[in-house]
Amino acid sequence: LVYVEEGKVMFSAKDDGQNQVRLGAGEMGVFRGQQNPITKEKAGDENIVAWVNDTLVFDNTPLYQVERDIEAFFGVDLVIAPELENCLFSGEFANPQLKNVLEVICLSTGSNMRYQGSSIYLEGDSCK
Repeated sequence: LVYVEEGKVMFSAKDDGQNQVRLGAGEMGVFRGQQNPITKEKAGDENIVAWVNDTLVFDNTPLYQVERDIEAFFGVDLVIAPELENCLFSGEFANPQLKNVLEVICLSTGSNMRYQGSSIYLEGDSCK
């Protein structure tokens, strides 16, 4: 994954002039392996550069997107129960700590947190 905040970038697979894409500001390129073309996508997620300002922001964000952002920010394996994936969550965390973020999400959605091996599961029947 490559995100371009400003300017333009040419993004390509290693040693492959055919599998490439030109990216502009606010766009990201996603490489999913040599057998797949690089895709260009608009970056609508403001947490794409959360590591720069050390802040996570969610504004009526579905939990499936919250899951992706938390995984990317903290480098953890988070699993959201299918019944909760479309629940909406809003919150802003400056200097976020994983445990605190997950506790707030659980309180807001009526879900429970469970650790199993190296994975963290958020479980519940439905949105609160």
